[in-house]
Amino acid sequence: MAARHERRFLLRASPDPAGAPALQVNVAYLGTQDGWSVRVAREFRLAPDGTPGAERCSLLVRRPDGRTQDGPLAAELGAALFAAAPWKVFYTDHALDAAWRLRVFRLRHEGLVLGVGPADAPVPAWCGAEVTDDDAYAEERLAGVPRVR
Repeated sequence: MAARHERRFLLRASPDPAGAPALQVNVAYLGTQDGWSVRVAREFRLAPDGTPGAERCSLLVRRPDGRTQDGPLAAELGAALFAAAPWKVFYTDHALDAAWRLRVFRLRHEGLVLGVGPADAPVPAWCGAEVTDDDAYAEERLAGVPRVR
């Protein structure tokens, strides 16, 4: 099993993200096969009023052994790849402190909110059940990528 970098939790109570730095994240999966996956992410830092700032795009390839390779993409290429991808998920990450984020999902997952933090950080009291190892909460599943058995 690959090293775990972050943990995800359902919430007991939702902390107020007002004033917390926020990042709009739009992720699209171009394909998955035999343990490989290729995704493009479009990220926009949000101003306090919710206005998106400059776009940052990246491409990430995940290998069957869990290792990843990623790098930046030009915004135009990122937008084109995103548009062509069949599976997408949209969320806003609110940085609550140096370690923990509130991940608020949009569109078809409206209402889903997860607490996300590093694997080695103490878990805040507002976190409920851990869903890190629950495939239903994996980013690929939330994007709609079908399970391959």
